[in-house]
Amino acid sequence: MKTRSEILRQVKEDLEHIPRGPKGSMQNHFRQMYSQVRKQHIAKTSKTREETLVELWNDLKKGKPDFVPIYDQTYFKRSHEK
Repeated sequence: MKTRSEILRQVKEDLEHIPRGPKGSMQNHFRQMYSQVRKQHIAKTSKTREETLVELWNDLKKGKPDFVPIYDQTYFKRSHEK
């Protein structure tokens, strides 16, 4: 089980690979939601950062089907066209 500081450190590292967008943008909303969901996934599941990203993206596409987040595709190692 990871400590709170280890979880926060991992999420901070992940967010370095998801750039900020303009104030109020969907990109910033995506980053915020990624942070929240990723903390839960690290603490309670064995989901990878890629699984977190895909799950969140798929959820957001339900309300914003044209939204495509900007992220480092080499850090998040697979295609997320689902």
